[in-house]
Amino acid sequence: MSARPAPLRVAIVGYGTVGPLHALAYQTLARTLPGAARTPEVVLVVDPEPASRTRASREWSVPAHPPGEDLWEAFGIDIVDCCAPTEQHAALCGEALQAGRSVLCEKPLTGSGEASAPLVRLADSSRGALGINFNFRQVPALREAGRLVRSGALGAVRSLRVEYHRSSNLARHRAGNPPTGATRGALLDLGPHAVDLVHFLCGQITEVAARTHHHGPATSADDIAKLECVLEGGALGSVEVSKMTAGAANDLRVFAYGTEGALRFTTTEPDALDVFRGPRYGSAHQRLRFGVADASLETAVVPAETGSGVLSWHAASLSAFARRVAGENVSIASARDGLRVDRVLDAARASAIRSAAWVGVR
Repeated sequence: MSARPAPLRVAIVGYGTVGPLHALAYQTLARTLPGAARTPEVVLVVDPEPASRTRASREWSVPAHPPGEDLWEAFGIDIVDCCAPTEQHAALCGEALQAGRSVLCEKPLTGSGEASAPLVRLADSSRGALGINFNFRQVPALREAGRLVRSGALGAVRSLRVEYHRSSNLARHRAGNPPTGATRGALLDLGPHAVDLVHFLCGQITEVAARTHHHGPATSADDIAKLECVLEGGALGSVEVSKMTAGAANDLRVFAYGTEGALRFTTTEPDALDVFRGPRYGSAHQRLRFGVADASLETAVVPAETGSGVLSWHAASLSAFARRVAGENVSIASARDGLRVDRVLDAARASAIRSAAWVGVR
């Protein structure tokens, strides 16, 4: 009987909002992917805050340390999972890549094309891989939407709309504590997911005209952002992100309209995709249904009929990256995908400063 390959040893860096979700997703993978060549396993949590380290150790019984230069070597780390605040991504990812580790970075890569471009070059020359956790790519219904678009089932896509709404800044403003950091803004927080979905479904954005809105006194944290876009091939798109939508939790909507068909998706019904096709596609409606088995997860203990959700989308994203690190030819959201998104964000900020003037994406 051959020995089972050693697991991929994972360090989660940042145990605030996203870190605990990733830890739970890795625990899920240990049970849903028992046959994987090398299952990822969290063996270390790194966070500068003592309270976060105490929480991590209590919840997962793993060592938790403040940042230190020798941690990757001391714990034999294969994957650094960067869940730290966005402003720390450039330094953390760069240090891990230089140490020869693979890095999975939470979105955005850095939020700036100027800061992200050196990371892409470093990843190209490093023995470690660099991926971005654009987990909405793992929603089974959206994966099918991408397949339909690429297969030509909708004809030539002429317009695309992506809307992503939350209520988090509304609650903060009501409490009299408006968000002031740029990372709390809608454009930098929600925008990367929405922009990446445009790229994933229909191709690259080449021009942007954008406006941002600040509730009350202007701060660096915009509450709403809206982008009008031109895509390669001439299609028109729009992206709207807001953290001021009452009642919204994690509400994403996607609409695509082509010459031979259309589709729509919403996270309020995450396992359904509405498709309109054929000579009379205005009235020819088909609802496609999906479940967790339609994601890139092999389900060993999760029934195939189970609906998908946020945890399974993250688990599928983390699994794909781990499989890539283990040597499998698996599609992931790459560092270059992150750079492309960051360059759209750059153009959007430049456009908003110029009252929604059209700005080309580098």
